[in-house]
Amino acid sequence: MQVIKKDGRLQSLDVIKIRSSILGASIDSDTIINEADLKVLSSRVLKVLQGIRGDDGITSTYEIFAIIIETLNKDGFNDPGDLGAVLQQNDDEITDEEKETLSTQDYFYNMRAAKEQEDSLYVENLESIKNDETTSQEQKDIANQKLIDKTNIKAQESSVEQDIKNQGYEDAICMIDNNKVKVYVKVDEDLTKEESGLIQKSVEDITTLTDITILAKK
Repeated sequence: MQVIKKDGRLQSLDVIKIRSSILGASIDSDTIINEADLKVLSSRVLKVLQGIRGDDGITSTYEIFAIIIETLNKDGFNDPGDLGAVLQQNDDEITDEEKETLSTQDYFYNMRAAKEQEDSLYVENLESIKNDETTSQEQKDIANQKLIDKTNIKAQESSVEQDIKNQGYEDAICMIDNNKVKVYVKVDEDLTKEESGLIQKSVEDITTLTDITILAKK
C-alpha cells in the first residue's frame, strides 16, 4: 500500500510511522499505551486500511490519522472525559438524540485532530528540507516559501472558523487546499440559503477565494 503526500508524492506505507502516530495521539490525550497495546492497535489500523484500500491501494495521511483516532476511541484508549468514552460507558442512559449529538461532536474532534496531525507532519517535512545541509539552495527557498504559505493558510482557516462560530454556530472546520475552500459547519437544522450565503461571504472576505464548498453536519 502507498501513501499520497500533500505535494503529490507517493511513499510506501510504513508501519513504524503508524505506531509513532498512535503513540503521539495517545500522548496528546494523556493516555498511557504500552508496547503490547501499541502493536495490537497498529495491526488494527493497518487491517482497516487494507479493508478500505486493498493491499495495493493508495491512502492518505489524513485518512490514516482519522482511522488511528477512531481506533483509539473504539478501543477505549482515550481520556475518560472524551465524548466517545462517555457514549460507551453510559449507553443505556443516553437518548438517540443525545447519541447523535455526541457522534457529531466526535466527528469534528476526530477531523480536527487528524488535520492538525497532517499539518504538523507537512511542516516538519519542510523544516527538514530547509535544515538539510545536502539540500540545494533552490529547494530550501521553495520549502521556505511553502512554510510561509502554510502559515498564512492556517491563519485564514482559523479566522474562518472563529468568524463562523461568532455567527452562532457551535463548531466549524475550514480546510484550504489548492485555492479551494471546504468548510464543515455543525448545525442543528439544515442551513438556509441565507445562512449559507452569509458563511460564503465570510469565507470569501477572509480568504479572497471563490471556490468554496459548505457542508452542514448535524
